[in-house]
Amino acid sequence: MFGQRQSMIVYLHSLKHAKILRKYGNIHYISKRLKY
Repeated sequence: MFGQRQSMIVYLHSLKHAKILRKYGNIHYISKRLKY
């Protein structure tokens, strides 16, 4: 029914947006210095 999961790198303007992305899937790594 579901396809395989894929990974992606997302660059953020603010780390607050990382909390919003958590509802769409797993977050494996967050770089506070490089904001991705």
